[in-house]
Amino acid sequence: MSALPARPVPESSSAHAPLSLQQHPSTPKTTQTNSERELASVKVAKEDVDVLAEQVEVDAKAAERRLREHGGDLAAALTSYLPATAATS
Repeated sequence: MSALPARPVPESSSAHAPLSLQQHPSTPKTTQTNSERELASVKVAKEDVDVLAEQVEVDAKAAERRLREHGGDLAAALTSYLPATAATS
């Protein structure tokens, strides 16, 4: 019994693949945009940004983002900079 010769798959055949297998080009960008909007809606105090920036020696922009990622909770944002083993001890 002989092996069948390999045939290239036409590019147009991917157009008939189920949607779950196709990569939608705008999905990552849409998700990122929604995530950025959610972060932007979180209120953070300037004093908390200053404290976080000073304590962990990062710039204000990085401190503000970390605070937003933790819902404006200064303690959670500070703890997030600790190594995982130190945070659980």
